Amino acid sequence: MIHLGHNRSAQEIVDAAIQEDVQGVAVSCYQGGHSELFPYIRELLDERGCSEVMIFGGGGGVVLPQEIEAIEKKGTCKIYSPEDGQKLGLDGVIGHVLYNSDFAYTDWAQRKMHPTSYLARAFTLLENSLSSFESLALPPVQKDIPVLGITGTGGAVKSSLLDELLLRFLEDFPSLGIGVICVDPSKKKTGGALLGDRLRINSCTNGRVFLRSFATRGSGKEVTQVSDDAVRLFKAQNFDFIIVETSGIGH
Repeated sequence: MIHLGHNRSAQEIVDAAIQEDVQGVAVSCYQGGHSELFPYIRELLDERGCSEVMIFGGGGGVVLPQEIEAIEKKGTCKIYSPEDGQKLGLDGVIGHVLYNSDFAYTDWAQRKMHPTSYLARAFTLLENSLSSFESLALPPVQKDIPVLGITGTGGAVKSSLLDELLLRFLEDFPSLGIGVICVDPSKKKTGGALLGDRLRINSCTNGRVFLRSFATRGSGKEVTQVSDDAVRLFKAQNFDFIIVETSGIGH
């Protein structure tokens, strides 16, 4: 699960969804702009070849029943009303989201994918061992690309430091692209992970930054097993600078 936090624009939500190659997007909207926000998210996803991504939302009593109907007709899977909460409960709502998002990307489903979507899908196939780096048949790297590793204990402000580094790099080098890999720990009991680095790295919303989150997934390390291939993939795409942030040491 990728956590974005509060007050995100439709473009920020869609950019994160594409880079993370998600199955679903869930948004709470209490500001009264729901009739425009959800259809616009759908439109932006479709424009980038991501029509399979499901959209879910809610807004308590702010979203009227007739508005819910209109929003869902425009491509949102479900807007949850207060009545849905009463009937389904929290577990029921979560179950409905998971049920409808329960599909896996196993190949290049969209033949005319946007380059960003194509790169994101490559990360997914590598992470799930559905493709090898060699099978991607990427062109050889044409230049030396520096890779910076950031590590430390939990709460050592790794993500805040990374955010500041990105801001300075973007300011000082206005034409260069940056690839970022952020790793968070997986729960031993469930295997799930809450990937929250985007919550603290606001500079990743810049169009020259591609941030991909990974969970440790039982690697037994502070990095994921696919980290090496992910760095190689960024290099093959000719990013100018690559940063790898580990999960907190000791997690």
